[in-house]
Amino acid sequence: MPLRFLLSSFVLLALSATIAHAESSCSATLEFANDGSIADWVVCHRGVPQSFVQSAQRRFQVRASVNGTPTVEALQWDRLQRQNDEIAFRATDSRRSFEILRTYHRESDSTLTHSISIRNLLGRPLPEIQLGMELGGSLGTEIQSARTLADYVYGFSRADLATDTDDWRPASSGDQANRFAMTSRHIALVIDGPQLFEIHVDTEMPESTDSRAEPNQWTVDLGPVQLGAYESQIFQHKISVLSTQTNVLAQAGYDGLMFSDLWGPLATLSKWIESAFSGLSRIFGSLGIAVIVLAMAIRLITLPVSLWATRKQNEYQLVADKMKPLIAAVRDKYKGEEQSERIIAIYRENKVTPFTGLKGSVGLFLQIPFLLAVFNVTTASSIFDHQSFLWILDLSQSD
Repeated sequence: MPLRFLLSSFVLLALSATIAHAESSCSATLEFANDGSIADWVVCHRGVPQSFVQSAQRRFQVRASVNGTPTVEALQWDRLQRQNDEIAFRATDSRRSFEILRTYHRESDSTLTHSISIRNLLGRPLPEIQLGMELGGSLGTEIQSARTLADYVYGFSRADLATDTDDWRPASSGDQANRFAMTSRHIALVIDGPQLFEIHVDTEMPESTDSRAEPNQWTVDLGPVQLGAYESQIFQHKISVLSTQTNVLAQAGYDGLMFSDLWGPLATLSKWIESAFSGLSRIFGSLGIAVIVLAMAIRLITLPVSLWATRKQNEYQLVADKMKPLIAAVRDKYKGEEQSERIIAIYRENKVTPFTGLKGSVGLFLQIPFLLAVFNVTTASSIFDHQSFLWILDLSQSD
């Protein structure tokens, strides 16, 4: 009776913690600066606000230069309110030689479609115009590092790119792609378009009094624009802010971004472990219980091998104890090559090798991939964000 009562209390506490957390709510926020850059972007993740852009660091500011001379300061922007889910910004240069029109359409709280149209206002060709967008620094500048082992092993943030496929790789300055993602622990900002663009990163520390300022300022160069008389050119993109969870990224078409920095088989195993956590949490109503159940399942799966390895280790230990005085006698009596030959002969007579003892470690070696996969899921996936269990308010945070 006491055991049944304790188990019931355990389950009820876990369920009540999960339900209490699920009842929390928040509101999504999307705000723009006067020049059309994104000034504030907050989405709701499990009822908790998740910030991707803050006013201290605007993102997606358009920059333009003519023959290498920047014209950003000379652009005069106007805000054009259209429909409820669409907003536009228009700018002309000081000489009124070209016009830039950028339009955002809000597909969902976490997805925008974005277009930049540049049009020649003159009856003659324009000099070459270099058009780009400043994405800002890494997402890690806007959230506090937990200073956990994961932060030091994996780095607090990274940038990846892909071209036409979902095969993501680390980004470096000068690379060309049509997909670019900035990722920090548990959040990702992705820009995706049909046209190739070039990635650049400014490694110099910006002049700023903001303690969060950092040198890696990413820029997307849309390419040189050659416009004849009254011609125009348009660039289209999809901008998404997403939680780093396999099913969330897969729904957005970026399944390969999850665990893209891992070796292929380990990345696949990590996705399986993450999926198992998610499925078990739906069954038991608690991610904490899901962790316990999965740990027991992995232990049961590896148990036959572990028992076999233990038996082999015990058998080898008996043989090793038998050989020990024989080997000691050989080492006392013989030296050099003859000593080695006689020791090898002793191993051969007992039908073992110096490496036979490693069979006892097979069970441990079998568990290592699972341990690495679980570590990657608990550090890189957002599945544990804002998930409580008993007295633990957030399973994604360190003690």
